[in-house]
Amino acid sequence: MRYRSKINLGLKMARQRKPSSPQEELAQLEERRQELIAQLRSDAENTLKQALDDFNKLDLGVAYELRARDRVREKGRVQKRVVAKKGSSAGNPDRLCPICGFATIPPHDGRAHRSQSPKRPFSAGELTERGMNAAS
Repeated sequence: MRYRSKINLGLKMARQRKPSSPQEELAQLEERRQELIAQLRSDAENTLKQALDDFNKLDLGVAYELRARDRVREKGRVQKRVVAKKGSSAGNPDRLCPICGFATIPPHDGRAHRSQSPKRPFSAGELTERGMNAAS
């Protein structure tokens, strides 16, 4: 069956008209490339679905299914989803520090006061030492 498919593909290529310019030839090649990629993807997907169905029919107590991932294709690369890390150090920049009572640039929160034994607002010298300024 694959042999017949290859013959049909060859006939299709032979029927296409000759390109008049290199740009036109590149456009035809890109179109052909996209067709082949789509055909390969569907063939692989069908084969995989059939294999999963056969495996699931064995009833081994585990069932598998084929699902698409949330990925975005950009400039030929597959990009993974961006997920925030658990316990991220990025706090809310609009929120006031509960100890200082004011916001700073760059923002900080109560975690910045860990090293202080009695917790107190930062002085102007401590803010400049830490590279922060009081936000207006």
